[in-house]
Amino acid sequence: MSIIVKVLTVDDSVFMRTVIRDMLSKDPSIEVVGTASNGIEALEKSQSLKPDVMTLDIEMPKMNGLEVLQELKKLTARPKVLMVSSLTSKDAEATTEAIRLGADDFMLKPKDIPHVREIGDELIAKVKHLMTLPSLEPVKKRAGTGGAAERVVLIGSSRGVLRCSTPCLQPFPPACGNYCHPAYARRIYRSTCSTL
Repeated sequence: MSIIVKVLTVDDSVFMRTVIRDMLSKDPSIEVVGTASNGIEALEKSQSLKPDVMTLDIEMPKMNGLEVLQELKKLTARPKVLMVSSLTSKDAEATTEAIRLGADDFMLKPKDIPHVREIGDELIAKVKHLMTLPSLEPVKKRAGTGGAAERVVLIGSSRGVLRCSTPCLQPFPPACGNYCHPAYARRIYRSTCSTL
């Protein structure tokens, strides 16, 4: 018996909610358990439906995707989050912020309606991939400790950015490797180094 991945789709566009639901429903191992049109509804349905994965738009009324991520961080059990948004220069910055706030992955939402369904295979692959990632529990800061952190999250990228970030990240022992989209690697590098 295979495991069914439960997905909650969150987008203010009824068209996009329908298209995402239809694309995901083509895979028998994925069940769309609900949809939400704004962040408030998303948080309510996340609590009641207990999805494994949430597809989340950034720009929505009442509560946007970034605000949803901030609220999800407060929960002990939360779904994996796949940001699905259009990429303009403004949204690129918002997507970087979403990753910082705990989104697990992101993908481009095509702006051209005739091309929207072309992302179906990538969407299914990303949802399934998220289920292979370990769940991260919130790290609780211990009172009175000034020593080394128990856990460190390191985000890097292939090619030049990782090579450029080596001096900045040298004090940290490498634990594992992961992929970071090149469009965001330089911004992540700058923000990481500026906080050290």
